[in-house]
Formats: sequence, C-alpha cells, structure tokens
Amino acid sequence: MISRTFITEYLKLFFPNYDERYLDLLEIISDFTDPYIEASNINVVTEMVDMINIAREYESNQKIVNAVDDMLGKMVSISEL
Repeated sequence: MISRTFITEYLKLFFPNYDERYLDLLEIISDFTDPYIEASNINVVTEMVDMINIAREYESNQKIVNAVDDMLGKMVSISEL
C-alpha cells in the first residue's frame, strides 16, 4: 500500500493548490472501494471460435440426419411398390 506521505508529497509537487482535506476524502473513498481490478475469467476470442465450431458441427450433424431421413423415406417408397 502506498503511504500517506508519498501521496501528500506527490500531490504537493503536481498540484500546488493542494488541500489536505482532499487526501482525507480520498482515504474515505478508498475504504469503500476494492483495490483489485476485476476482469472476466474467459477469453472472448476463444469462446467465439468454440461457438462457431460447435455451430458448424451441429449443422453437419443435421445434414447427416436429413440424409438418413431421405434414404429411409426412399426405402419405404420402394418397398411399397
């Protein structure tokens, strides 16, 4: 954690009109915020590629089912003759 003195010296250096009350306010706000950055635990690109692959596999399986259905339909129509 960064010390209060470091922050004070930084603020005095870059903000000549710095007021000590701002640091108090900053400390109050920082008590309510999480010091860690939250990020997603997934890789969007990988998930999108996987989703596209799954959609292609589903489409290819659907074509196989339709082909088998057509063949069975032709077999039934031939057997009725």
